[in-house]
Amino acid sequence: MTPTPWDALLLRQTRPEPFDRDPEAPAVENSTSKAGQIRNLLRSGPMSAAAICMDVDIRSTSLVGAVLKHDLAMGRIRYVNGMYELASEFEQELRRRIREAKTLLLSQGYRVVKQ
Repeated sequence: MTPTPWDALLLRQTRPEPFDRDPEAPAVENSTSKAGQIRNLLRSGPMSAAAICMDVDIRSTSLVGAVLKHDLAMGRIRYVNGMYELASEFEQELRRRIREAKTLLLSQGYRVVKQ
C-alpha cells in the first residue's frame, strides 16, 4: 500500500505535543479550569488571544473566545481592540455583593468563615 497525503490526517494516533512555554511567562495553576487560568493571567493586564493560547495551552486562538464565552456574557472580561482584559467594575460589584451577603448572614445569626 502506497502512503497518501490523507494518511497523516486519517491515521493520526497520537496527540500533538503541547506548545513550548516561554520560561519567563507567568506560572499558571493547573488545578483551575482554562477560563480560571485565563482570568489569573489577565490580572497582570490585557492580553491578545495568541498570548493567551501560548500561556494556557489552548490549541487555537479561535477557541479563546469560546472558553471565555460565559465571562464575556457576564461582563467579567471585555474584548477591546483585539485584547482581552478583566473588567475592574465587575470585581468591585462582586465584592460589594459578597459584603452584603455576609452582612445578611451575620444579622441572621450565621457564622461566616473565609476559606
